[in-house]
Amino acid sequence: MGRPRKKLIYVLVGDAVFCVDKERVLDLDSDPIESFGEEIQCPAADETLIALRHAFSWSFPGNPLIDGPAKTITEIRRVCVNALRDMPDVLEDMRLPTIPPFSEDEWHPTAKIATCYFARAADLRIRVTYEGKKRSLFNLLQPDPADALIRTARDVVTATFSEMHSRDQYHAVLVRIRNMIWDILPQFNEYLIPAEVEPMAPRDDDVEADT
Repeated sequence: MGRPRKKLIYVLVGDAVFCVDKERVLDLDSDPIESFGEEIQCPAADETLIALRHAFSWSFPGNPLIDGPAKTITEIRRVCVNALRDMPDVLEDMRLPTIPPFSEDEWHPTAKIATCYFARAADLRIRVTYEGKKRSLFNLLQPDPADALIRTARDVVTATFSEMHSRDQYHAVLVRIRNMIWDILPQFNEYLIPAEVEPMAPRDDDVEADT
């Protein structure tokens, strides 16, 4: 007998979750004042995807945009912390450590139109009326599992606090971060494109990832 599957906690959804009105009617062309998406408080997921994509690019040696591995680690930490710090409930639901406090000087918020959102899988397991028929909202939206994505972003922050005293140690941490992101992010390419971020090629196991 195999191991029992872990319960799915969070999923990625698009704008359709905000097209369900308070009467539980889904109309993809509507923009209800009191939408279901607002009711269940779906945080935007764009910044998490963007932060991981940037962190992956920065993890390669010789990045001309960042001077030195120590500064690279600091910048990776900053973007990932910024992406997660406004989602304490998400981290709590995932039983992940909260984000350590940072000064406001280290926080550079950005104002962007969201293209995708994190939603609790359990919240989407309701019946809605769509095209005159009662349907499962979860099945209609066909959301992608997001637990691994959230966990990876939090693990990247943790990795940036690793003990590092030499260039080799900094390099080893960057390789670890790169591989963590490479294992998970390519499957979310369809969300990277609307967020105006370059999609990632799947990891080729025949190519060394530690260079």
